[in-house]
Amino acid sequence: MSDIITNVNYNNSTMIKFWQGIRYLSDNYYITCGTTINEQGVVNIGSITNYNSENNYTVTFPNSEVTSVYGPDYVGIGVYRLVGTYRNVNEKTVYGFFFEGTLIDLSKTQNYNSILIGNNSDYTYVHSTMGNLIGGTYGSNSAAINAFIMKIKTGTVINVVYPGSKSNTVYGIWHNEDDIYTLCGGYSDEEVSALSIYKNGQPTPFGKAYLVNYNSVTNLFYNWTSFTYKNSNLLTHFEGISSSSPCKYEISADAINYNNNNIGSYVTISFNKNGEFKAHEWINIDYPLPLTITSSNSVANNIIVGAYLDSQQNSYGYSAEINREKELPLLYKIINFINDY
Repeated sequence: MSDIITNVNYNNSTMIKFWQGIRYLSDNYYITCGTTINEQGVVNIGSITNYNSENNYTVTFPNSEVTSVYGPDYVGIGVYRLVGTYRNVNEKTVYGFFFEGTLIDLSKTQNYNSILIGNNSDYTYVHSTMGNLIGGTYGSNSAAINAFIMKIKTGTVINVVYPGSKSNTVYGIWHNEDDIYTLCGGYSDEEVSALSIYKNGQPTPFGKAYLVNYNSVTNLFYNWTSFTYKNSNLLTHFEGISSSSPCKYEISADAINYNNNNIGSYVTISFNKNGEFKAHEWINIDYPLPLTITSSNSVANNIIVGAYLDSQQNSYGYSAEINREKELPLLYKIINFINDY
């Protein structure tokens, strides 16, 4: 059998500090969101592999100083949902937000909702949204990080805790069908604070990654499954999730290697009738510049978006297109070589 050849094509966006979320719409058409180098939120509607800044829309939470957009979704008939964070002038508290409306509504205060979960919380990061859920993290800067999901229609908040763990995140949400969702993120058996894992404006892996199914009617979590980078003992975290076909998931993942450098990855995972998640391949995402560090923040089918740090520690958004095809048989290649000659 011929080998599978993997080719990764990269594109950068120098006016974008972080690409943080992406959702597939139609053929080569995506919603991509993130943060500009001026610390404002941005959403791009169009091709990300042929990125055009003219398709950008500014997203600013009303009267805020800094806004970041982490996750997009499309409701239909021109209506979008966006989630992320914002910070007010002269405040250290990081608030989450939820937006629903058309692109024209991005400037309207009434289309935004502020989110701060937990008593005495210093932050609420809202990372993802799909279906009737949003999800993220919250807590005090000096205490263990907590994960949550919130039902959009009722505002009900549910903590997400990997069995036996002390620190948790929710970064990705995928709505499978009906009331069934799949969540991804990370967990640790130790108490890990948000301040201890943030470097260069983005979180680093702090334990193991996970996938879990969730029933939004019964509120039951099931099929908890833990993952580490290529079954190693490296710290690993799942950043985003998509599904291009039934029982198959694409994951954007980050891991920390022995030199404490970040490894970005594109991971394919299957889900079988026995309720088991299984990782099949880990494709490294490494922006092709010397001395760069690449994070893999979100995924939509075969597209990864994230950010890379150059040798001066400046952050820039990038997209990566993963292409796989079978290698041609040797005889076929020889015949074509002769014909070309």
